[in-house]
Amino acid sequence: MAKEDDNQAFCPNCGAKLEPGAIFCGKCGFDVRDFFNKQAEEKADQPVDTPVAAADDSTNPKKDPFSNQSDPVQQPVSSTNQSNNIAANTVHETPKRPTNKKKYSWKVYAAIAVVVLLIIGYVGGKTYYSPENQLNRTMMGIQKGKQGISKDFESTTTKLTITDKSLKPLTKYLKANPNKATTMKSELSAGNYTGTAMSQFTYVQDGKVLLFFPKYKIKVTPVYATLKTNHSGIKLYLDGKQVGTSTSSYYTKSIGPLVPGTYNLKSTGTVSGNAMKNDNDNDILTNSSYPYDLSLQTVSFDVTSYANAVAYINGKKVGTLDDTGRLSITDKPWTSGMKLNLKYKTGDGQTITSNTKTISSYDDGEEVSVGFPGVTSHSNAESLFNEVFQYVDNISSTGDNDNASEFAALFVNGTGNSDYSELVKMAKGYKNDSGIESVSYEASKLHVVPEKKNLAQVSYNVKYTFYDNSDSGSGEHTQVYSYVAHVAKSGSSYKITSIDPSKLVSDESSD
Repeated sequence: MAKEDDNQAFCPNCGAKLEPGAIFCGKCGFDVRDFFNKQAEEKADQPVDTPVAAADDSTNPKKDPFSNQSDPVQQPVSSTNQSNNIAANTVHETPKRPTNKKKYSWKVYAAIAVVVLLIIGYVGGKTYYSPENQLNRTMMGIQKGKQGISKDFESTTTKLTITDKSLKPLTKYLKANPNKATTMKSELSAGNYTGTAMSQFTYVQDGKVLLFFPKYKIKVTPVYATLKTNHSGIKLYLDGKQVGTSTSSYYTKSIGPLVPGTYNLKSTGTVSGNAMKNDNDNDILTNSSYPYDLSLQTVSFDVTSYANAVAYINGKKVGTLDDTGRLSITDKPWTSGMKLNLKYKTGDGQTITSNTKTISSYDDGEEVSVGFPGVTSHSNAESLFNEVFQYVDNISSTGDNDNASEFAALFVNGTGNSDYSELVKMAKGYKNDSGIESVSYEASKLHVVPEKKNLAQVSYNVKYTFYDNSDSGSGEHTQVYSYVAHVAKSGSSYKITSIDPSKLVSDESSD
């Protein structure tokens, strides 16, 4: 008899051991009965020699070889019985035991791939939808005026509907003031709203994106403004759209709610037979108790600055200052955004631009002084050189430089400045000159012109009066020298960098 392990059947699909009489594989569910039946049928179809069963000596008497009785006739075996016998006597071949290597279906690999993609998507989404990255994209979009950017903004009131069009003034303001855009983003990120325009905005979470990630928006608190004008029948416009018509000589019109930003305000009308308009851009950033003035009027004023500087009002040339540094502006239509600046061409061909001066209605009939960045004014230069010669006079009178630190502080590099040392040496020389009883100094005809940014060229005359101390009697000797000094901005003050060699203008003596 064969051992049980030798006849143990295995699943032809997965190789697992089969329980005796199993119809299906207990591991993979394969129909093993159907498999073995088909295998048996295939063998049954092949020709098979029918075996003749041997006589059982124990039950049949031994045949007498001398008997005349013929052998019994062998009965044919029916085909049905033959098939049954073949099937019954067929020995099932044991499938070859498969290797113990695990096989995974495509569904397992697909599930693993989906999990990996979900993890990657979550990590990437968490970064993409972080508050900082959402704010960066929103600020970049509003600065560029990106279409559809309004979806990242929300009004604090239903009275203001946020659209791409309503956000254009904010885009205009941030484009013209990129430093404000940087400040706005920084303050929104930190939640510290201290800036002028930033106080109207907050950065808040508003719902979810893709169910997992927080969605952030910039909430806008709208602003309101008031326009005023000074004649009846004047039409008022906001960004090209008429918002009112004045009905009196003092007329106001409230506008809003608005997204904070830069708006074009304009008024048009006829005053004393002259067609006039007041047209300029204004930053409406917060609620203000002061109205935006759209009055129609003219102003006249004198501009004072450096000789030969060219004057511009709102970018349009209006004249050139004369040799005395003066230009008269007469009956110029006035607007609240009227801005004056100058351009000056230096001796080395550089053109520098002055500080910008906003002309108010109160400047009518007044003198308007315009300075250049880092360039000392006439009055400051005059004070500087008067102080220089006060120290020189003190040294030539006493022979001592008792205030050396204060005196040296008027020069760049202090005591290391060669022109400072020359002035001290000159003053002590006059004191030690036995032929000079005393000397006085008088600076005059001081004139300042820009040399370049933060540097001015100051020309001036100095009158030296020497009082004679000789035996022949008393007398006066007067000399006038012209100088050109270079004065630089140093911190909040102005200091002398150098003084060019002097030129003698006059030399007179009197008894």
